[in-house]
Amino acid sequence: MERGWIPPIEKRDELIKTLKDESDLEYNEIMNLIQRYDEWRKYLPSYSLKLNTNLDGINKRMNSVIPFKYVGNSPNKRLIGFVDEGKDISIYDGIGKHLMKLGSVDKKSFSISWGTHSLLQQEHSSYITSSVRKLKEQKIL
Repeated sequence: MERGWIPPIEKRDELIKTLKDESDLEYNEIMNLIQRYDEWRKYLPSYSLKLNTNLDGINKRMNSVIPFKYVGNSPNKRLIGFVDEGKDISIYDGIGKHLMKLGSVDKKSFSISWGTHSLLQQEHSSYITSSVRKLKEQKIL
């Protein structure tokens, strides 16, 4: 909500629609999440002005196809983004001072070539593969 990727809680119908379209949550899980949001809000991470500025800067500088997004929890948190680089879309981790290439996606076949030097957790690879699926669907439509 803070980054503007999903509507605020006050726009309940839009929020439900967005969560149905953009997540793997079932309807009853979405309703449970919305009902318990106030209870959970104090435990959710907050993006500071500095962090928001950094995220906006890296997305603008890198001309992201899919904006950089934090995936996972500490100590396995990664800042994953997809950048168009000609014939391929590169997948980067921007958590450190320098971007680390996690892999690339062929624009024709939408196959992923994973990098050999990075150790990804299940949540990272799931996010990457679901994002590539969405890219493929957008390309076809």
